[in-house]
Amino acid sequence: MFSLPTSVLPVANYVAPLSSAADPSTLTSAFTALLDAMVDDFRRRDGDRAPPKRLSEASFNLLVHSSWMLLAPRSRETFERDGERISVNALAFAGMLLVKSDAQLELVKRMGVGEVVRAIGWPAQGASD
Repeated sequence: MFSLPTSVLPVANYVAPLSSAADPSTLTSAFTALLDAMVDDFRRRDGDRAPPKRLSEASFNLLVHSSWMLLAPRSRETFERDGERISVNALAFAGMLLVKSDAQLELVKRMGVGEVVRAIGWPAQGASD
């Protein structure tokens, strides 16, 4: 298991490599390991913007590819700025956002997808806020 560097994904993330022949048991084990890594990481953090310490209180997005599984915890579901509210799903962590209006599109163009992800994700361990 590993995390992508902040230059690639500027928030906390946990990645498990998968073989192309991963069966349901292997996928379940990988997912469980990612959840364990997230909870372990969160338990070590403190401060005013500390993430939840219990899995039942955590919110996250999951991306699954044939060769990897990525879990990205989030602090909120939506990005809000300039009177616009954009619901953010797992594809944002792959660099894609669904917008529903020209105003939302202009906001994302101005801010950038990375800034949206930073706003809803948890900082990577050791990264400054």
